[in-house]
Amino acid sequence: MISDDNDNISKQIFNLFLMLRQTPELYERKIFLRETLFKVLRTQFQHDLYVVGSSLNGLGTKRSDVDMCLLLPNQIGKIDQFSQAIPILKLIMNVIQNLDFIHNIRLIEAKVPILKFTDKIGNIEIDLNIDNIVGIRNTQLIKFYTRLEWKLQPLAIAIKQWASRNDINNAHKKTLSSYTLVLMLIHYLQVGCSPPCLPCLHKLMPTNFQIDSDVKELYLYEDLPDWQSSNKQPLSELFLGFLNYYAFKFNYTTDVISIRQGAIMSKEVAKEFLSSKNTSTQWRYICCEEPFDRTNTARSVSDHDSFTRIINVFKESYYKLKQSQNLLSILKCDLIYKMPETTLDNQKS
Repeated sequence: MISDDNDNISKQIFNLFLMLRQTPELYERKIFLRETLFKVLRTQFQHDLYVVGSSLNGLGTKRSDVDMCLLLPNQIGKIDQFSQAIPILKLIMNVIQNLDFIHNIRLIEAKVPILKFTDKIGNIEIDLNIDNIVGIRNTQLIKFYTRLEWKLQPLAIAIKQWASRNDINNAHKKTLSSYTLVLMLIHYLQVGCSPPCLPCLHKLMPTNFQIDSDVKELYLYEDLPDWQSSNKQPLSELFLGFLNYYAFKFNYTTDVISIRQGAIMSKEVAKEFLSSKNTSTQWRYICCEEPFDRTNTARSVSDHDSFTRIINVFKESYYKLKQSQNLLSILKCDLIYKMPETTLDNQKS
């Protein structure tokens, strides 16, 4: 087995991570924005304001926007996204439009309405939603996974970069969201490699990841379970394995990706859990279970042409990377990597 410090792909993956990962300064600016907005909005109503998503879960990059979720304490989980969330967001728009560090404010009336605006100083785009508590839960879950296995961060950032460069990382274009790609990676590290790199946290910590738990009691830095992977595969083998698994091994006709179970789940079982968000018609092409509300996060892949194009990218990238042993061959760019002074072994500790 090739060691991390001696194979080209592993070095490139890790250096891409070092080059793109969110800086401490960017993280601090995002937290400052959250604190400032919290204080400003306190003049209108009592609320809690959470930073969610990649900015907080360990998978943020220098280009990441910051997602925030506003909760009204007496109405958590009860806000109707159309009739109630939009008026609240319009009120917030009126409150913040005179702040001198914010500009380009607009309301996106989507299924989950979002208020978008930009921080002039840090040039950071903020996406603010109301009562999307699943985002708070999955932020904690993915943060726990990144704390368990250091390889998850460089692999996730490399995979998102690869998917974006190959134009399959945009749910609005009937391809895969970044969140789906992360769930696909965690699933692969649970069941697609041997021995597994990751356990199933829903099974190891059942009281932590329940859909009906109080989100105000969720913490990012609780003690981790007593679990240690014996997988010694370098980043290169895991990246190639990820491509191979979804190009040739996963059965899209019958199976569902489920990190909640840490296993492959059948579509028939997934369809049994029906709710206002989870309809039987969404389980078609690529099926990836959201570990809390149990919807299909890949339902945006809604036609056969989009599905075929995504799978072909997986296949072509696998063959090309295996032959070239050069990550740049599948990134469709000429990024220049500057080798860090520290080794992979230094970093992972």
